[in-house]
This record gives sequence, C-alpha cells and structure tokens, in this order.
Amino acid sequence: MENFQDIFNLSTDDFVDPKTTSKESELYKPNAKDGKDNVYKSLIRFVPWYKDPRKSKIKKYSYWLEDPLTGDGFSVDCPSTINQKSVIQDTFWKLKKSQSVAEQKLSEKFKRRENYYALIQILKDEQRPELVGKIKVLKFGQKLNGILQSEIQPEYGKPYNPFDPLKGRIMALTVTISGGFNNYDQSKFVAEEHPCILDGKKIDADKASMQAFFEYLKANSPDLSNYDFKEWDEETRTKVKSVIENIVPSMRTAEQLTKTAQTSTSSRSTEIDLSEFDTSSSKKSGHDDLADLNFDEFDKEPSGGLDDDLYAGL
Repeated sequence: MENFQDIFNLSTDDFVDPKTTSKESELYKPNAKDGKDNVYKSLIRFVPWYKDPRKSKIKKYSYWLEDPLTGDGFSVDCPSTINQKSVIQDTFWKLKKSQSVAEQKLSEKFKRRENYYALIQILKDEQRPELVGKIKVLKFGQKLNGILQSEIQPEYGKPYNPFDPLKGRIMALTVTISGGFNNYDQSKFVAEEHPCILDGKKIDADKASMQAFFEYLKANSPDLSNYDFKEWDEETRTKVKSVIENIVPSMRTAEQLTKTAQTSTSSRSTEIDLSEFDTSSSKKSGHDDLADLNFDEFDKEPSGGLDDDLYAGL
C-alpha cells in the first residue's frame, strides 16, 4: 500500500538506472598505493561459482586497442580464448616478424593479455573494512594464477582445492609495487583448511549449513559469466578493423609490409587479411570469528601443514 511519506524519503540511489551501473563495482581491486608503505594486505577466500562450479576460474585473452585517429580506447576479447582464428593475433605476429624495426614496435599495440577471474570472499581488509564479508570478483594474471595452481598441484606436500568451501585455505593477498605496477608475487596460501564464512562463523559440513551457504552464494555472488569470453558482434568487428587499418594503413599493409618481408625468401608475408570482417569435510582449525583473523598469525608456519617457504619464491 502506498505511503505518502515515501515521497519525502527519496534518495538519489532510487533513480540510478541499473543498466548503467558499472561492472567495476563487482571487482576487488587492491592497490598497493592504498596500503601502508605501499603494501596492500588482505585475507581472502576463493569461493565456487554456484551456477557452474567447474568454471569457478575463468581464463581469457584480451586486448586493449586504441584508435590513433579518434583517440578512443576499448577492450576486446581475443577469439583465441576459444581456439578461434584471431585477426588481431595474426596482425601482432606479422608485425612482430617483420624485418622493419618500426613495424616490430607497432606490434606492441596488438599485444595479447592473459587474465583470470574468480570469486573471492573478503575475510579481512584494513584498508577497506566495509568490504569484509562480501563476495567480489578478483581479476588476476599469470603470477597469481601460478600460486593458485601450486596449491592445487604442489611440488611437495598435500594438495588443496582453493575453491572447496570446506577444505580450501585462506590466501594472504599481498600487493606491492614493481616497475610502477601492482605486484602479487608475495601472496601465498596460509595455515590449514579453513571453511568459508557465513554470518561471521565457519560453515559446517552438515546439510543445513551447506544449503544455507549455497543460498548465500546465490544471493550475493556477482555473475561470473559476465567475465567470460564474448563473441564479437558487427560493431566490435567494425571497431577492430578500423583500429588495425588506422595503425597499419592499407597501403603499407598491401605493399610496403609485403616488400620488407620479401627481403628474405624464408620470410612470411606480413600482409594482413581483413576479409574475415566481412562475415559475421573440514578440520576444526582456524578461527570462528572474523575479528580473530590477523596477518601476524598467518606469517607463522602452520603446524603439520606445508612449509610456507615453498611459496616464498613464487
């Protein structure tokens, strides 16, 4: 039933178009510059994607392209993610293998990036305490993925599944600055098995607790499928084609690049073909309360577990 008081209690949030809400708010983006002495520390727990647990980690290749004429930049997924032919990747390699140093330098504008996406529950974050307990999407690269894979397939010791709600371990995420960029090399999995958290407590292995946690994931998880590979539509193909033509003009593509490649009989032609664009059970260890979690304890060697030094060089 309508209440006249409603019209006197309006918030600007009531008028935000959900279609314009940025996906960025779903991402957990720790920045070393926001941490003490340029070191950002937090404790996180990987959690499964409830809709498709076997796709709890998404791997994707992508590019950041900038049109030199318009100045517009945009991100685009690489079809090689799903083993399809990629004209951008072809352009990169043909320029990279050119005899011209200038053309080799141009290839950097088409460099492919390897990214991973997974859901995490934030257990402790002194820089942003308002995020504690929430589930976010963590975007990461090869180094952090290597640490993740070392947990699953360790060289020595017991393997752990980071996404197992009951038997996974906590990650001490440490972000530093290296070469002007965020670096995750000091991050590591710590302590023993630690179930995920629900209402400030570790979940139990009984059916009721597991069902409650599933419902919690269902209600609070960002849609991880939004970060999976997206097929190109006609607009994307047009934008990509425009960028390639503006960076590598068609005259040079058809004539000069081919001529430089022919200086060696073994060289491949660097002619770029754009014709395709015309077609469309857990141990009771750890802590019960989030307030008990701290970095000092996780810096200690766990009893009976893997030696943390195994991860120091990763």
